[in-house]
Amino acid sequence: MRQLLRENEKLGSRLAEAEKALTAIRNGQAESIARLTKEGQRLKATTRKYRLLYSRMHESERKYKELVDNSRSIILRQDTSGRFTFVNEYAQSFFGFTEEEIIGKTALETIVPEYDSSGTRMVELLENIYEDPDKFTININENVKKNGERIRVEWYNKAILDHEGKTTGHIAIGFDVTDRHNAEKSLRESEEKFRLLFERMGEAFALHEIIVDEKGIPCDYRFLSVNPSFEKQTGLKAEETVGKRVLEVLPGTEKYWIEQYGSVALSGIPREFENFSSELNRYFKVSAFCPVIGRFAVIFEDITNRRLAEIQLRKSSEKLEIALDCGHIGIWEKNLKSGEVSLDERMERILGIKSVPGSLGNTVFEEHIHEEDLPHFRKAIDRSMETGSLVDTIFRTRPETEDSRYISTRAVIGRDENGDPVSITGVCFDVTAVKKGAEKAIIRLNEELLRSNKELESFAYVASHDLQEPLRMVSSFTQMLEKRYADQLDQDAKEYIRFAVDGAKRMYELINGLLSYSRVQTKGKQFVSVDMNGVFDIVNRNLTLMISEKNAALTKKDLPVLYADESQMIQLIQNLAENGIKFSPDSPRVHFSAYDEADHYLFSVRDEGMGIDPQYFERIFKIFQRLMPKEEYGGTGIGLAVCRRIVERHRGKIWVESEPGKGSTFFFTIPKE
Repeated sequence: MRQLLRENEKLGSRLAEAEKALTAIRNGQAESIARLTKEGQRLKATTRKYRLLYSRMHESERKYKELVDNSRSIILRQDTSGRFTFVNEYAQSFFGFTEEEIIGKTALETIVPEYDSSGTRMVELLENIYEDPDKFTININENVKKNGERIRVEWYNKAILDHEGKTTGHIAIGFDVTDRHNAEKSLRESEEKFRLLFERMGEAFALHEIIVDEKGIPCDYRFLSVNPSFEKQTGLKAEETVGKRVLEVLPGTEKYWIEQYGSVALSGIPREFENFSSELNRYFKVSAFCPVIGRFAVIFEDITNRRLAEIQLRKSSEKLEIALDCGHIGIWEKNLKSGEVSLDERMERILGIKSVPGSLGNTVFEEHIHEEDLPHFRKAIDRSMETGSLVDTIFRTRPETEDSRYISTRAVIGRDENGDPVSITGVCFDVTAVKKGAEKAIIRLNEELLRSNKELESFAYVASHDLQEPLRMVSSFTQMLEKRYADQLDQDAKEYIRFAVDGAKRMYELINGLLSYSRVQTKGKQFVSVDMNGVFDIVNRNLTLMISEKNAALTKKDLPVLYADESQMIQLIQNLAENGIKFSPDSPRVHFSAYDEADHYLFSVRDEGMGIDPQYFERIFKIFQRLMPKEEYGGTGIGLAVCRRIVERHRGKIWVESEPGKGSTFFFTIPKE
C-alpha cells in the first residue's frame, strides 16, 4: 500500500511537473503563434507588394513588346558572333524573312550582300561593327531583301553589356532611306546635268543680282555668274565680269539695260526679243526672266550669221521675184494627198485663171490644160514619181478667146521621210514664141533632110549602077585574061590577076554594104506587126549553107510580136547570127531570147566565140571598124553598124557584153509602142 502511495506521490509529483511544463509549453506556443502571426502578416504585405511589382513589370514588358513589334523601325539583336537573337515583326516583313528563317543566322547569310553596288566587300564592315558597335553608332549601308531587291538602310548601333560590363552583343535599329538616297542621287545627277548644261550650252547665260534705288526701282545689275559661251560670244572673261556691275562692265548702256530689262525685273514676266549690240557689232536673240526674287537671268544666242543670211536671202528673194516677173515665170504646187493646187499670180496669168482665194482643186487646174496634152502631162508626172526624175514637159493651154499657148513646165517631187511622194513643186513659162520659131526651124530642117535624102538616094542609085558595072567588067575581063593567057603568064602575073579580082570583089562588097547602111532610113518600110519567131525561121533558112559548113546551131526561146519593119528585123537578126557563127570555133551555138520589160522588149544574142575586149565595145558598132584581119575573117566591117542603125530607127538601143575567150552577148531593145 505504502508502496502504492509512494508511487502515487511520485506520480502526482511527476504530474505536477508535467502540468508545470505543459503550462510553460502553452505559454511558449502563444508567443510563437504571436510571432508567426506577425511574420505571416508581414509576408502577406510583401507578397502583395511583389504581386503589384510583377504586374507592373509584366505590363511594361507587354508595352515594350508591343512597341517593338508594332514599330515602323527595323529592330535587330545580334550576339558577338553576328548571329541574330531577335528580329522584330516589322524587320521580318521588311526583309521578307520569317522568324525561323533568320534567327540564328548571320547578316551575310540573310540581309547583307557579299558586295555592295560599288564593289565594296561587306564582311570587313560587319566584323568591325561586331568588334565595337559603339564606333558605328550611325552608318548607312546597302542591304538586300529576300527577293534580291537592293535597299539603303540607316543603322543606329548600341552595344549590349552584362553585369560585369562585358559586351555580349549589340542591338541595331534601322530606317529605310532608299527613297531619300535615290532622291539625293537624282539631285546630284540633276545638279551635275545642270552644271554640264550651264558650261556646255551653246547659248550665253548670265545671272545677275538686281540692284534697286531707294524707291525699289531697278537701277543696275551685278554679275553673279556667266558660262563659257558668254565669254566666247561677248569676249568678256568671267574674272572681268563676276561681282561687278553691268554698267561698270558695259558703260553707256543704261538705256539698253534699264528700259529693255526693267519691265521684266519689275513685273517678273519673261520676255524674248532680238537685239543688235552696237558695242559688239553682233545680233543676239535674248530671253530675260527672273528665276527668283532679286535675281535676273539673261540667255542670249549670237544670231549674227543667221540674220545676215536672212538679209541676204531677202535680197536674193527680191532679185528672184524681179527675175520671175521679167521672165514671166509662174510657180505652182500640188498637194498629192488633198489634190489641191496652189498658184502664184504669174501662174494664174499664164493659164488665164482669174485670181481666186485659197487653192484650186486638181480638176479645176487641169481644165486649163489642152485635152490632147493632158494625158501626156499626167504621164510625165507619174513617170517622175516612179523614177524620181525631174518632171520636164510642154503642154498647150485650152483655147478660149485666143489660140493655145505652149507652156513649158519643170517640177520636182517632194517626198516624206518614208520616201513616199507627197507634193509636186514646179515652174512654168510661156514658150509659145520659141515653139513657133522651133516649128519653123523644124520645117526648114525637114526640107533640108528631104533634100539630103534625095541626094543620098541618088548616090545610092549611082553606086548600085554606075559603080558596080565597071567593077563587074574589071573582074570579068581580068578572069578572062587569066583563062585565055594562062599558059603565057608566069606565077607573078597570075598572082597579080588574083589580087585584082579579090580587090574588085571586096570593092563590090563594100559598095553593097554602103547601100545597105544608107537604105536603113531611105528604103525602110512601114512598121507592121512582126512575129519574131517567123523572122528567126527565115534567118535559119537563109543561113543553111553557113550553118552546115560550120556544123552550127541557132536556138531560141519564144520570141515576141513587135511593131517593126519586118525586112530590117530579118537583116538585124541575120547579121548578129552570122557574126556569132563566123567568130566562133567549130560547132558553134548561137542562142536568141527576149524579155518583157516595162515599155520595151529586151533581146539577147549569146554566142560561144572568141569574145571582145571591153575597150572595143563602142568601136565595133562604127562603120568600117574591123577588129580581126580580113585575111582570116571575111566581111566589110559594116554589119554591126547596120544593126545599130536599124535598132536606132526603131527607137531602141544596142550594146554588147563580153570577155575575151568567153563568148559575147549582144543586147538590143525594141519599144512596145
